[in-house]
Amino acid sequence: MKHSDQESLHKFRPIRILLPILIGVAVAIYLIYKEKDQISQFTFTLNGCLFILAAIGLMLCRDIGYMIRIRILSNKQLSWFQCIKITFLWEFASAITPTAIGGTGVAVFFLHHEKISWAESTTIVMATSFLDELFFALSFPVLILTIGWENLFTQYNQTSFVNNLVWFAIAGYTIKLCYIIFVSYALFFNPKLFKRIIVGISTLPFIRKWKRDAIAYGDEFILASKNLQHKKPSFWISSFLATAGSWISRYWTANLIILGVTISTVTPNPEIFDFMNQMIIFARQLIMWIMMMVMPSPGGAGFSEFLFSKYMIDFVPLGYENMVSLIWRAISYYPYLLIGSVLFPIWLRNKILKKK
Repeated sequence: MKHSDQESLHKFRPIRILLPILIGVAVAIYLIYKEKDQISQFTFTLNGCLFILAAIGLMLCRDIGYMIRIRILSNKQLSWFQCIKITFLWEFASAITPTAIGGTGVAVFFLHHEKISWAESTTIVMATSFLDELFFALSFPVLILTIGWENLFTQYNQTSFVNNLVWFAIAGYTIKLCYIIFVSYALFFNPKLFKRIIVGISTLPFIRKWKRDAIAYGDEFILASKNLQHKKPSFWISSFLATAGSWISRYWTANLIILGVTISTVTPNPEIFDFMNQMIIFARQLIMWIMMMVMPSPGGAGFSEFLFSKYMIDFVPLGYENMVSLIWRAISYYPYLLIGSVLFPIWLRNKILKKK
């Protein structure tokens, strides 16, 4: 087994998989205990169940968007079945690593063992990262201008925690903006600068042992840059549309969950159906994802549930904030842990261990 394979597989140690599960279970028990009286008396109506099913459908749409993007970026070298595998393995890797890192580090590993060259795998991953960050970089200012700063960071039920969320958002967006500016310049104008920077960093005493890997990665980055610079506008337009569709589907999931719980309560709030309120919920979802950039826990486990229950408190029926938060994570996060835990050992046996 190659050294690069060993390093990638090291990220899938059992403790890395168990940690987000343990954190999630602990947080779920705590949140359920806080609302045990309300939850024990709650029952979904038929319409409420339909909204929850629609939310699950949107998550499937989000996955389909990812599959389409991988298919486009691979120039159709990957079959649809391979795109499905890569999507769920990639999401599994993201679920067990800190949000700021995501599954990008091992995505090249997955793609290469689906018979995509290292250079092409790096190209796909870099293009994916570029498109994701471009979506965030463009969406944040658009939402601020159209919905208004006060609707995103001011709540009726003020708390010191909520008031400080703005600093999390600014920090996360600053990281993303700096990243997209640097990657855009490096990818499309000066890839050799990127190589010089990472090789220079690898000369530091405590990371000098990775200098050879840094040189190799710098070379791969230059090849990826050459590949991407010659892509047609239609390639970028179709890839970005698939990216935008995926993220938009993901964010509207929260809207449908909140609607499903709200209309199942005894006295549903009619204002929840107001279009502007729905847009605020959608925008806050995007802001939450930006905030999670500064969280070190795997997949944002623990922090995401708590943040959702506090940040969405204006739109969730009183006393059900934690329940809605758990339903949201149960649909948008934990399935990837479950699917990945089953799929990854099978993929590993077929792609790596048999060859060895």
